Amino acid sequence: MEADSIVRPPGDTDGPKRAKILSWKPALLWAAGAVGAFHLAYGSPPLSWLMVGYLFCLVQLARMRTGRQAFYFGLGVGFLTLAPQLTCFWVIFKAAAIALWLVLAFWVALFVAVARVCLLTFPSRASFLLIPFVWTGLEYFRSELYYLRFSWLNVGYVLSGSPFWGVLHWVGMYGAGFLAASIAVALFALRTRAALLLAGCLVIGAIALEIGMSGQSRPTFFAPSWGVPKSEKRTIDF
Repeated sequence: MEADSIVRPPGDTDGPKRAKILSWKPALLWAAGAVGAFHLAYGSPPLSWLMVGYLFCLVQLARMRTGRQAFYFGLGVGFLTLAPQLTCFWVIFKAAAIALWLVLAFWVALFVAVARVCLLTFPSRASFLLIPFVWTGLEYFRSELYYLRFSWLNVGYVLSGSPFWGVLHWVGMYGAGFLAASIAVALFALRTRAALLLAGCLVIGAIALEIGMSGQSRPTFFAPSWGVPKSEKRTIDF
């Protein structure tokens, strides 16, 4: 067994190849890629498809040598993606906003850590199937089930401006996040050249759909807006 490969269950031969352990320098690059893709996706509707790149980078971070490293890299990415998008927390809560940002970043860190457990514990195909469910389950839990029920900055919201809205509006916010995570894992499972080819096809398809769908009306849904009167609630395209 290679010393630089993630340990896989005995008899696992159904994967394309072992996922190699990520060293610090590449991990920093993947983390920077995740942060950049997230902010570009939320900053410009035509670039909302970059959220798939964000998830792809998170899955790459699951290749860290230890679970602690994976968790803390995920926590750092979560903090650097969510805090700049939620500067209103600082205006309202001052220094206490740091704790709130870390609470939100915790879910990103937990995803990276659990994704690493999937890669370590299950055969390749099973782990690739499980990871999108892990992402969607964590999104749903933090948005609907636990005390804060904070759904802001979910993947599904930014994809409401995606060229693929005509398909995504049928599956809803969590379904859109699940599909994005599935595409990210599929890219992770492919070799580098195949992943780049598929990514290029997705970009071309997104541009073609945007051109074809331009001028058509899009359905809207209410976005979360706690404390805002019902008559003034914002809507988002989806």
